[in-house]
Amino acid sequence: MNNYIYITGLYCSLVFTCCCSHEIKINTSKQCLNTSKRDINVRSVIGANFAGIGHQGLVKLCAILNVPLPIDEDHFSDTLDYLLPTFESYKLRSMKNAVEEACKKSNGRKI
Repeated sequence: MNNYIYITGLYCSLVFTCCCSHEIKINTSKQCLNTSKRDINVRSVIGANFAGIGHQGLVKLCAILNVPLPIDEDHFSDTLDYLLPTFESYKLRSMKNAVEEACKKSNGRKI
């Protein structure tokens, strides 16, 4: 029987093999669509970014909570670069909606 654990950041995959060679694989996080990134690692990057603590702060938080270390700094930066266009898109849409709402409330007057 071959049992093993594959760990990438906060993601973990457990594989159990029984005596009949049947494998059971348990993933601790879903894979994000169209990427090789795991949801838990992406969420940790988003949380660290929004909290303003960055990678080093996330490492400290994981150590304090006694959980596995997050993804390494290079993967953290790559994930953040992957997410930035989405953040920008939401930011611009949010600002546009805020301006439109303010214009409606002021009866179309300039703000």
